[in-house]
Amino acid sequence: MKIYLDHNATSPASGDHLSRVFHVLARGPGNPSSPHAAGREASVALTMARREIARQTGFDPGDVIFVSGGTEANNLATSGVVALYTGAGAGVDAESSAESSAESSAESSAESRVSAAALLHAVTTSIEHPSILEPLRALEAVGSLALTVLPVDAEGRVAVCDVFAALRPETRLVTLMAANNETGVLLPVRAFGDALHEARWKGTGAFSDRTEERPEGLRVEITRETLRALHFHVDGVQAFGKLREADWISLGVDSVSLCAHKIGGLPGLGALCLRRGRRYVPSQRGGAQEKNRRAGTENLAGIVSLGLLASQMSAPAWWDRVAAARALVSELRAGLDDLPSILWNTPRGDTLPTTLNFSVVHPTRSGEDVLMELDMRGVCASSGSACSSGANQPSQVLLALGRSQRQARDAIRISVGLPTTSAEIREALGLLRVVLT
Repeated sequence: MKIYLDHNATSPASGDHLSRVFHVLARGPGNPSSPHAAGREASVALTMARREIARQTGFDPGDVIFVSGGTEANNLATSGVVALYTGAGAGVDAESSAESSAESSAESSAESRVSAAALLHAVTTSIEHPSILEPLRALEAVGSLALTVLPVDAEGRVAVCDVFAALRPETRLVTLMAANNETGVLLPVRAFGDALHEARWKGTGAFSDRTEERPEGLRVEITRETLRALHFHVDGVQAFGKLREADWISLGVDSVSLCAHKIGGLPGLGALCLRRGRRYVPSQRGGAQEKNRRAGTENLAGIVSLGLLASQMSAPAWWDRVAAARALVSELRAGLDDLPSILWNTPRGDTLPTTLNFSVVHPTRSGEDVLMELDMRGVCASSGSACSSGANQPSQVLLALGRSQRQARDAIRISVGLPTTSAEIREALGLLRVVLT
């Protein structure tokens, strides 16, 4: 029997979950856009899922846009938002209402100034997922964007004051991941979002006009109007369902990307939660689905799957299982702590509860050797590096932490899921100690 410890890549759906999804689909097998009874049943299922996701993220149900996965959601929140300011297409309103007029007018006014005065500017970090970094670097390469990629410390953390200091009058996008997919380190999305919210609507806190309240290095020309136009996106793909809402969502967040298959849902489905009044340029057109924000017939099976999982998050039992997963990771770390052949890449302290990453520093074994031997013994884990053209490349995340090329190439990532058992961890621990000794 295999021990599956690669849940950050994908967390397999249980038989019980699949049965519940099929049960819902059987009641409404139609296209949600169709006017007949079957279509209406499907539309109801879609609406219920939207409500459950909104409940868990603090957004309104109408703010939830269903897409193909976390990658598409992140691309919309980067390329789509940048295109809004560079004139690459007509923006789509999240909701046309009086509530959004103040934000939209500030955005429009700032948009004209950016095009006339300076190149639009975005801020992110060096450990973001490729679905964030690659679109932004591509835009930078063609001259559509000035990009600041903030460095991280040896644990993979970035200071809130460094994010503040990177802002410019022409900054229109800040994007940070809530939790890193390789090491599990958490970024200060809530602290930055809360400060941003205070400054946008109250003119207080870190962005105040009063010099004594500003962090050292913050540019004095940052105005409330600029901050209202700024779009703050959070990559929540790894955090959703693993960190409680209060730990990472804040009032200052303008969009959040989510994904179903990282928490035991069906693959091929994600969501972009977009604050009312915020806009972006869609990447595909040809249908009025999702209020003209994402053309194409909705993936109803995936939507139902994510909605069912979101509904479970309202019960204490879900978070009891998350706490149990954290305890399993702690048990695994404690059992490996005395091995000299391990360099920990996951820091101690506040991290994603499901993730443990280390580099193999064995004189005769590489990370790839260890993964292959684990696989032959029935343990599914993954490398912290990506494969390109058949060659094992060092993890860019670990290089950003200051690891050497070899250390970054020889990383092992173990990620547990809610179904992982203590017996599986004990067996995996015994095999790891044998392989790494």
